[in-house]
Amino acid sequence: MSDYNFLMESRFSPAQMQVVNYLSRSAATQGLNLYLVGGAVRDLIQGQQTIRSLDFVIEGSTQKLQRHIENPETPRNGLPGEAFIPQPPAPETESLDTETRLGTLRIRFRNAVH
Repeated sequence: MSDYNFLMESRFSPAQMQVVNYLSRSAATQGLNLYLVGGAVRDLIQGQQTIRSLDFVIEGSTQKLQRHIENPETPRNGLPGEAFIPQPPAPETESLDTETRLGTLRIRFRNAVH
C-alpha cells in the first residue's frame, strides 16, 4: 500500500491530494469504503506525470457521502463506540451532481479537481 501512497504523493498536485484526503476521511466517517479507480490508477502505474481526473468507487451509498459533503457533521470525540476521525480542510465544491438511478455522484471542486 505504501507504494501507491508514494505514487499519489509524488504525482498528484497539492489540490488533488487535498481532495483525496478529504474524500477518504469523509467516507471513513460515514462507514464507507472509498477506492481510487480508473485512469488515475492506470496513469500512476504507467508513470504518467500528469493525472487529469480522479475517479472513485464507493462501497455503499453515494447519497450518504453526498449528504456528508453538503452538510459536514462535526466528528464526536470520546463517546464509547465512536472513533474520532480528524477531517482535513474541505475543498470548496463548485458543483455536485447525482444520478440516483445509476448511483453516481460527480463532484467538481473549485480548485479545478474533478
